[in-house]
Amino acid sequence: MSNHVDMETDLNAQDDDGQGWSTLADAREPDRVKRGALLLAGDRLAHAVVRVVAVDDDGQSTLRSCLARSRRTVICSAEPSPDG
Repeated sequence: MSNHVDMETDLNAQDDDGQGWSTLADAREPDRVKRGALLLAGDRLAHAVVRVVAVDDDGQSTLRSCLARSRRTVICSAEPSPDG
């Protein structure tokens, strides 16, 4: 696992709904992966700030990328997840 990201993931991978995903097994600190959490996800070559949309019982985590207006300001969609 890359030591500078909270969750190792392929930022191009998408689920059936077009959202990013990873698993708790790929998280540096799985206890931090909760709905609504902001994490740094990716690998040693590319990373992005993501919001955790959902975590399934099997540990699959659905992620939504956030936009960065500058190095200090990150904007994340406030839309509720499909499950409420």
